[in-house]
Amino acid sequence: MFSTNHFIWLAICFAVVVVLTVCSIKFKFSFRLSNIIICIIVLLGELVKIYCGLRPAKGGGMVILPTSLPLHFCSIMIFIYFYMLLTKKDSGAKNLLSFVAPMSVLGGILAIIIPASGTSFTSPAAYQCFLYHAGMVWFGLYLFISKQAVLGIKAYFRNMGIIGGLAICSIWVNGALQQYKTNYFFTVRPPMDGIPLLNLNNGWFAYFGTLILLGVLLLGLVHLPFIIKEILNKRKIKKTEEAPK
Repeated sequence: MFSTNHFIWLAICFAVVVVLTVCSIKFKFSFRLSNIIICIIVLLGELVKIYCGLRPAKGGGMVILPTSLPLHFCSIMIFIYFYMLLTKKDSGAKNLLSFVAPMSVLGGILAIIIPASGTSFTSPAAYQCFLYHAGMVWFGLYLFISKQAVLGIKAYFRNMGIIGGLAICSIWVNGALQQYKTNYFFTVRPPMDGIPLLNLNNGWFAYFGTLILLGVLLLGLVHLPFIIKEILNKRKIKKTEEAPK
């Protein structure tokens, strides 16, 4: 973790995020254009992952490894990105954007910091991992900068509920596919060895509890500025209503 190659990848991802963010601001990207860009990025990334995960099948031909199925959190996001692209905005669009924005930023940053696919410049999986997640970070930031994502107390608990539900489902999926050593949502074991806090030194229950606690805290930090703003606005409205006319 944090080898020379990793630091280079961190610099590359930072540059990608900055360039895309500056371009989206300077050229005033519409939501649809940004949505198309992220869909292209994640689609290409998923195609590379499929290619890397193909293995000869017993009866001939090729089959993808169960560990390469799109069941990690960041891979699941691809379905949400395409759903937003292929459907019109409805009453639930606001709630969907309030989920996509923080999850794209958090999920992308964590995946870049903890590269489960390695950091070798000769590995297509590394390119897929870093560039895919850099695109996610940019799109999440775009939603915040363009003020299309509205967060608050309700959004925080709603997002926590969704993440918690997905984590529980991942435990079932990993159990069903245990012979293939899957580790979706990293609920079986840490993504890498030697990670501070997130390790099995004190057993699985301590690891899983720490994983949940970090999720609660990190998601809370992203929502906190919006929650504070929401509370202040409510107080301001209340004072205005109570002021003598």
